[in-house]
Amino acid sequence: VAAGLGELRKRLTEQEETSQAFSARCAELGSDLARTALLLATVRVETDSAEAKREALAKQLSDTSQKLEQDSAALEKTTAQREELSTRTTQLEQVNIELTNNLKVVVDEAQDLKVKLATAEEELQNAQPRVEEANKEGSEALSKFHSAKSALRAQVIRSEELRVQLGTAEGKNTQ
Repeated sequence: VAAGLGELRKRLTEQEETSQAFSARCAELGSDLARTALLLATVRVETDSAEAKREALAKQLSDTSQKLEQDSAALEKTTAQREELSTRTTQLEQVNIELTNNLKVVVDEAQDLKVKLATAEEELQNAQPRVEEANKEGSEALSKFHSAKSALRAQVIRSEELRVQLGTAEGKNTQ
């Protein structure tokens, strides 16, 4: 009985050590999961920021294109008036020059916005693989955590069974 009791104590000690190791692993996996969640949140913030920039630049480009169309229409109207009103040629030529300068500015702005939009879209595309990787790592860490948690529960149940057996054996030993 004493040998059996010793064996039960040894097994209980081994089970407790295994349980502690599982607890440590669960804590490590929880820490990994927290870091992964933080990384995912950071990537999401970056992605949201890049998306907001892209949308703002797209709106600016749309507004600039509209302004370009308006300025182009005004330039055409001015040119037609110049041909019709030869007496106002000098005055209309000045207006034409101003509109041309405005058009150049708008075209330059449109080119700048196209470059910015392309950069923002590239940043968004570059962020996408990191989001996917962070999602994958988060899923894997969560899966490992749940597996370790289930294994720990089984070890705890087994430890309780061994304690009951030890208590029973000690009770029989003292009788």
